[in-house]
Amino acid sequence: MNGDYNLHGQYKKFLKSQVAMQSIKYIITGGASYLVDFVLYWFFSLFTHYQVAVYIGLFAGLGVNYILSKYWVFENKMPVSKRELLAFILFTAFGFALTGIGMYICVDILLLNDKASKLFISIIVFLINFIARKYIIFRN
Repeated sequence: MNGDYNLHGQYKKFLKSQVAMQSIKYIITGGASYLVDFVLYWFFSLFTHYQVAVYIGLFAGLGVNYILSKYWVFENKMPVSKRELLAFILFTAFGFALTGIGMYICVDILLLNDKASKLFISIIVFLINFIARKYIIFRN
C-alpha cells in the first residue's frame, strides 16, 4: 500500500514539474503546427498543384512550431541565432528521414501494420525532437 502511495506522489510531483509542463505545451504546439500546415495545404491546393501546397503548408507549420517552441514551450528569450535555426532545421530533417526509414523498415521489411508503425515511429520522433529542442536547440 505504501509503495502505491509513493508512486502516486511521484506521479503528482512529475505532473507539476517543468518537464511535464513543457511536454504538454510541446504536444499543443505540435497540434497547432499541424493545423496550420493542413489548413494552408487545403487552401493552396484549391488553386495550385498539390505538391506546391504541401510545401507551403509544411514550411508555415514549421515556422509556427519554431516560434511556439522557442518562446512558449521552452521560454527561450535569446535572440535567434544561425546555430539555433540550423539545428532546428537539421533535427526536423532528421525526424522526417527517421520517419521515412522507420516506416520502410517496419512496413516493407518487417511486414508490420502501417498504422501501428506510424504511431510507434511518431512517438520516437516526438521524443527525439522534444529532447533536441529542450537540451540542444533552445537551451537557456
